[in-house]
Amino acid sequence: MTYTTVDIKNKKEGQSINIPKDMMIDDDKVIIRKIGNALYLIPHKTPWKNMIDNLDTFTDDFMEERNQPNWNPEKHSFD
Repeated sequence: MTYTTVDIKNKKEGQSINIPKDMMIDDDKVIIRKIGNALYLIPHKTPWKNMIDNLDTFTDDFMEERNQPNWNPEKHSFD
């Protein structure tokens, strides 16, 4: 996993950052998700690609027993 530090530019409309060339996202939009004080940038066209590409890293017993909450698509939507 790669980390870097970039400056935040404050503007009247909000804030912006410049994504370094070696971290550019192959998309024309991103989904921004805020969890706590962290922001996650997710490619708009392929939001689940990272998880799908790594499914084989889960063990066979992953989440074999779990308490699944009731699903509320309005609460858990990326839109």
